[in-house]
Amino acid sequence: MKPSNVFPKSSPAQFTAAFDRFCMDGPRSFREMDGALRAAGYVPVRRDRGRTDRLYVTDSKRPAVRLTSSTCAVVGTSRTGQTDAVRRYVRGSFPKAAEIAADRVGGDVEQAWLVGSDPQEIIGTGRFNDLEVGTRYALIRFRDGLYSTR
Repeated sequence: MKPSNVFPKSSPAQFTAAFDRFCMDGPRSFREMDGALRAAGYVPVRRDRGRTDRLYVTDSKRPAVRLTSSTCAVVGTSRTGQTDAVRRYVRGSFPKAAEIAADRVGGDVEQAWLVGSDPQEIIGTGRFNDLEVGTRYALIRFRDGLYSTR
């Protein structure tokens, strides 16, 4: 796999389409999501012992997909147009979304919107700097119990 494809410079359209497909409309168990991602050409990256998050990549310009029990994110190298495309995506997909303080979510979250309250559901963006791979941008869905372990 080309190193530049681990966290590629996905187009804004690829970025939001992958988020819709896997994070919003995808399966709700790790096992089913694993199957859906593999069927789409993604492969899991080996995890360090004790880590529960899962990262899937594909040898193309589609963004990586990262899963935890309470989050689903698409991740790619930062590029021009992503932030504006994500804002348009959130406004169009979640017309009742309320922007909230990013520090309410924590971590490296840059922007956040409350999109559901029972259970609480947040869509956020994050920007992560890494000296080896550069700046990465993520679109993240947060919700407790998002994925079952079955």
